[in-house]
This record gives sequence, structure tokens and C-alpha cells, in this order.
Amino acid sequence: MRFSRGLSVIGLLAVGGVASAADAPAAPAAPAAAVPSFADMLTNWGLTASGYVAASYYASNGYPGNIHQFDTKHNTFQLDEAGFQLAYQPKQGFGALVDVIAGEDARILKAAEGGQSGDSGGTVDVRQAYLQYAGGPLTVNGLKNGQVDAADIFTTDPAIAANNFVVLEDPKNNFAAQNVLPLINKAKASDTVTKALDAVSAKLTTQTLIDLLTKVTADKQDPNAVAKEWLSSQGLS
Repeated sequence: MRFSRGLSVIGLLAVGGVASAADAPAAPAAPAAAVPSFADMLTNWGLTASGYVAASYYASNGYPGNIHQFDTKHNTFQLDEAGFQLAYQPKQGFGALVDVIAGEDARILKAAEGGQSGDSGGTVDVRQAYLQYAGGPLTVNGLKNGQVDAADIFTTDPAIAANNFVVLEDPKNNFAAQNVLPLINKAKASDTVTKALDAVSAKLTTQTLIDLLTKVTADKQDPNAVAKEWLSSQGLS
């Protein structure tokens, strides 16, 4: 009898343990990962896309058709032009741009350019498409070898001093300034972080950038070591 009662007590304790575990609140489900938008994906890929649509409606006004050249189809809706532009234009290296239009304007343009008439020109036209190369060794080599007379490179590029390039004046501001600007998530912008960034910005001049880039690109020094050395010399480390 004592043995049976002992088993009964153990059984009750075991069942009670299971019941307690079942009654415990379930852990909250992990939040679902945010799905990036199409615009976010383009930005991450370094692509820019834009487009537009222009349309018109022609109403008959009773005039004879022989005095009209383009709006010959009265009381009709017309897609004049739908344009789409896709570009990959990095500040350094190869890039590309394609600009396509479709609609009645494209048909007229193609007919005028190719001497075609009617609908034989089609309603899609590539307005412009090209490859580009920005900055980098090819640009510098082209200047050195006399293959190009002028090029657009950063004023902080050490290649300017190393190759005795002449920096041209830009009185009409055709090339916008590209200043170094620290950006940070607003949630992380504490007073300590803000003061540290402001201190760096106050001492980081154009000539300083040239000197630092020379150490990295020309002298092949480690970027982290160069940055730490400069911060230490300025009392910012």
C-alpha cells in the first residue's frame, strides 16, 4: 500500500508539471522581416528609374480635314508619349543610361528621322542610350597620354599633383560641389556621436583629404591605420 501511494504522489507531481508547462504563455512570435520596396531595391543596386505619361483627347470642331496635319483623328483619345529612363551612373567606373519613349510622338520622330511615313516607323523609339566611364585609372591615363584634353575628376584625387594636372576654374559652376557630409541614423544621433562628427568635420579640410588619400592610393597604406593615425594627431581618438 505504501508503494502504491508513493507512485500515486509521483504521478500527480508529474501531471502537475506538465499542466504548468502547458499553461505558460507562449513566447511572442518574431516580427516578420520587412519586405524591401521596389524603390529600395533599385537604390541598393545603384539604379535610378523615372518615367512619365502624356496623353490627349481630340474633339472635332467641324473644320475640314485638309487643314490639319497631326490631329486628323477627331474625337479620339491618343497616347502622345510615355517615357522611361533607367540609369546606372556611379561616380567611379563604368555606367550606362537608356531612355525610351513610346506613343504617337515616337512614331512621328522615327518617321522624320528615317524618312518613313505612315505607321511603318513603329511607336517605340530609343531617344538616347550610352555607356560612360567616370574617373578612375582610365581617365588619369587618358590625360597623361594626351588621349583626352580635359576630364572630370575629384579635386582631392592625388593624381592631380602626382601628374602635374592643371585644375581649371569653373566660374559658371557647371560642376556642383560635392562636400564631405556625415550622415547618421537619427535614432543613433546622441550628443556624444554628434560632437565627435562635428569635431572631425571641423578639421577635415580639402588638403587633409588629399594627404590622406595619397597615403592610401599612392603609398598603399591601410585605410584604417591612416584614419587612426590622423585622428590621434588631431587629438580626436
